Amino acid sequence: MQEKFLAFRSAHNFPDKEKRVLLTVSGGIDSVVMAHLYHKAGYSCVVAHCNFQLRGGASDQDEQFVEKLAAHYQFHFHSMKFDIANFAKDNSVSIQEAARKLRYEWFSEICETSGCEAIATAHHANDVAETLIFNLVRGAGFAGMHGIPVKNGKIIRPILFAEKMKLNNMPKLISCNGAKMLLILTMIIQGIKSGIISFPC
Repeated sequence: MQEKFLAFRSAHNFPDKEKRVLLTVSGGIDSVVMAHLYHKAGYSCVVAHCNFQLRGGASDQDEQFVEKLAAHYQFHFHSMKFDIANFAKDNSVSIQEAARKLRYEWFSEICETSGCEAIATAHHANDVAETLIFNLVRGAGFAGMHGIPVKNGKIIRPILFAEKMKLNNMPKLISCNGAKMLLILTMIIQGIKSGIISFPC
């Protein structure tokens, strides 16, 4: 897995480990694995986490987990709470549109102030397929026959080559809290190493 990650990085001319990369980490398995791959590759990264406050205490638990994750890897950590519901209402946009606008604006600010060369998101191969299907279904025609780009300005998708991870009997990150966080992190890392978490590509 690590070899494929490094090969994909080289093929698309992503920043090497001498450069700092901003990792956008939600606390879900995809972004956690992305962070692990960057750590294993020897990068000095910055982790950014958005707390949209849409799931009550669960949103705060995600933030706490990502903070512990960043500390475990000795990555700099930044988090921001957003009042997405009111922003969406005030600007007459959907929650999804509001979240996208606010998070990418903030990611760009953190990227600049922290001296990062790129902003890494944890989109994977299944996201590409889903985006393509969505574009075709909504009638985008030939113009919609594309998925998620590997690179878009400073935004990079370093695990876009990988299919959705298969998790066998892995606990859900969204429900973890307290002391369970580091235990789950350890299980994830062990799962990657043992092949429990795999990228069949």
